[in-house]
Amino acid sequence: MALPSRPAGSIRTPIDISWIDIDLSGATITGTLLPINGSSRPVSGVLSIVDPHTFRWQPALSDVAAGVYRVQFMASFASGATPEKTFIETWVVAESL
Repeated sequence: MALPSRPAGSIRTPIDISWIDIDLSGATITGTLLPINGSSRPVSGVLSIVDPHTFRWQPALSDVAAGVYRVQFMASFASGATPEKTFIETWVVAESL
């Protein structure tokens, strides 16, 4: 999983994220943003399953404020061992005019 950098305020284009080592069928995806020198908060945008190994993040405006973030996603399942978490990724939202 690698998150592409994006300009602050850019919400039109969703981010497709591959999670190849787990079948996401039936999972609920959540995410956490931790700004460098800040407090963690949940991802506000829409997280949806695209296929068994890919989910889509349609960022909300509050998700794309300029800064450097540590991001982690979690998949929760109705049964079996749950939850599963991604590795923490660094994500850059660049300043824009």
